[in-house]
Amino acid sequence: MGVRRMSAHAPDIRPSLPDAVEAEQALLGQILLDNAAYWRVAGFLKPQHFSEPLHSLVYEMAGTMIAEGRAVNPITIKQYLPASQQIGDSDLSIAQYMARLATEAVGSFSVYDYGRAILEIWARCQLVSLSQDLDTLSRTMPADMSPSKLIAEHTGHLVTISNEISEGVKAVTMADAVGTAVQSIDDAYKFKKPSGISTGIASVDQLTGPWESGQQIIIGGGTKQGKTALALQCSVGLAAHGTVWIYSGEMSVKQLAMREISRRTGIPVWRQKEGRISQAEWEKLLQVKDEVENLPILIEKRRLTLEQIHQVGREIKMERGLAAMVIDHVGLMAWGRDDARREEAALSAKATQGLKEIYEDLGVPGISLVQLKKNTFVQNSYGTARKSFEAQLRAAAYNRPKYTDLMGAVERDADHVLIPFNARPIIAGLEPEEGGDDYLLWETRMQEHEKKAEIILALSREHTFPQRREVEWHGETTSFGPAFVGRQESLLPEGF
Repeated sequence: MGVRRMSAHAPDIRPSLPDAVEAEQALLGQILLDNAAYWRVAGFLKPQHFSEPLHSLVYEMAGTMIAEGRAVNPITIKQYLPASQQIGDSDLSIAQYMARLATEAVGSFSVYDYGRAILEIWARCQLVSLSQDLDTLSRTMPADMSPSKLIAEHTGHLVTISNEISEGVKAVTMADAVGTAVQSIDDAYKFKKPSGISTGIASVDQLTGPWESGQQIIIGGGTKQGKTALALQCSVGLAAHGTVWIYSGEMSVKQLAMREISRRTGIPVWRQKEGRISQAEWEKLLQVKDEVENLPILIEKRRLTLEQIHQVGREIKMERGLAAMVIDHVGLMAWGRDDARREEAALSAKATQGLKEIYEDLGVPGISLVQLKKNTFVQNSYGTARKSFEAQLRAAAYNRPKYTDLMGAVERDADHVLIPFNARPIIAGLEPEEGGDDYLLWETRMQEHEKKAEIILALSREHTFPQRREVEWHGETTSFGPAFVGRQESLLPEGF
């Protein structure tokens, strides 16, 4: 028996898209009659939610005028509306239409309900449009698209629609806010439940305090300054509180694993790669292997967009819980065609703004790594005029980077900005010709900064800045602080 194929042009018997024209008319009429009604919907209703373009314009103009303290009625608003606007099939002018809206207003008690009805119909139309787009792309998928990308993009759109129609968190009284704050302080004082989580790195915890849900900690740094090393060490400490997700745009998974093994064993990565280890070191390495394998750290190597990062974070949080996120670094995220044409500084600012929203939505602290501007250390060393060699060495050692040296205006979305500073690689770049007095001076400065580094709190919403902590730097294992002794040091003083 043959299979009968359905017609490719079957009639569409689905209901037509809904509209909210009548609700829009009733709402606008009441606002024109009683301007106070506007504030009952202003918190959630936006001009783009209206299905009729003229109504969208009237609502936008009315909102602007009311916010400026000006009276809005059919007479005062008509000058801001197109006089030639056709009102459906009627012969009404704009002024007459505004007057009719006000005359037929039914009372302010229904304003909120009208606003919600308009918003919900907008959401339904968005869902229909989104499903049609998904259907079309699924059938005729472009070469630069894939099912996973399609799912991630449309999941992001669904979340946006959901956020638009959500009434959100209601206003909280100061009494409630104070009660919550005091309870948090009491818990921390009694050491039952400290407010936030610790990185386990004493110098970092002393500078920033525990990290709270939704905070964005930006780690900035130049080449060979140790920003990835610092982020990885923070990740290991944060993993004591749950799963940590790392987006690694620069280093491979194997490189990150070798770094952590190196930090715990003291065996440099280059020796691991060449197999130049003793039997005792091999046994130690096997022991550490088991420790590192048990760390609840997930490493992502795919190039992801902000929307995809958000989606991955949601999935991990639902499946296994999520303690923190790390983005290394914001300049290596994936962007769409339009964004890809923007300058790196603009992309960095957009990335940190989007990541801050993601951290807040997922309720986790996030580490976002950001590059310093090019030639930051060159400018700090040389300045505007050519300095003597001794002055150049001094500048290299003591002209520390600031938050204004970060790529892009990323500090606006940062709760803390940490910058690791290691003077030795900068001084090494000033090496003069051997045999002269300058070379002897250079060698002296290199020795002075051997195994020394600083962690700078360049900006903070909660603490005095700038502050800095001197720390050990172990170049062979690319790690900060004292040699690993089985665990990272705690912030809390003895006997606390």
